Amino acid sequence: MCGQAGIHRRGSKPIASLGKLIDSLLLSIEQRGRHATGLLALMEDGSTQMQRRAVTASAFVGKRRLVRSDAKTVLLHTRFATTGGKGTKNAHPQVSGSVACTHNGTVWNADEIFRAFSLPRSATVDSEVIPALVGHTGWAQAEDALSLLEGGA
Repeated sequence: MCGQAGIHRRGSKPIASLGKLIDSLLLSIEQRGRHATGLLALMEDGSTQMQRRAVTASAFVGKRRLVRSDAKTVLLHTRFATTGGKGTKNAHPQVSGSVACTHNGTVWNADEIFRAFSLPRSATVDSEVIPALVGHTGWAQAEDALSLLEGGA
């Protein structure tokens, strides 16, 4: 059981008090997962900022770095560790190449998928297979690729 939240800005005007909104959302989902907290912000120019730590949201918001005001989309996650250790590498968002995701659930056949496609692995969390598989197959085949996963989300 993990917590997920997100922000997507419409139009070109920056979101007023973006940092306060991020902190408020993270704190509102903290009870869904206390093993790690993370965020990924996608900027207008395509660059990203990612922050992940193996701490509660309460500890995270007190020490997180500023998120640029031109953030277009922000993914937020609090992790309850069910598969994989509780370290920062297993915190979300999980990233592989240019694909990132947050996930609430369990991918039962993650190890099989990693082996079958010889996908690179840097963590031990099952959710890591999602961006790795989509990155491997490409966005055009994402629906077919994701249909190979067994579990819940």
